[in-house]
Amino acid sequence: MMDELFKLLPILPLWISIPIIIVTIIVTLWPKILQAITELSASNRAFRREKMRLELLKLHYEIEALKKAMSPLNSGLYCFHMNQ
Repeated sequence: MMDELFKLLPILPLWISIPIIIVTIIVTLWPKILQAITELSASNRAFRREKMRLELLKLHYEIEALKKAMSPLNSGLYCFHMNQ
């Protein structure tokens, strides 16, 4: 498809070729431009920051649960069950 378009460009008048080239470039780069805009937006940064904070909080609670499960009182019970 693109090869056919490039073959036609020299035949087409300049006032048609330039808009076709511009539209092709915009359509090709649009996903990257949109991604850059969303990454730069303040709401997206706030969302990512809040998501990271919640993930950190979750990890903190998981660590505390593991500490509680591995406390000396519980570890003795764990060893007792393992010996039976």
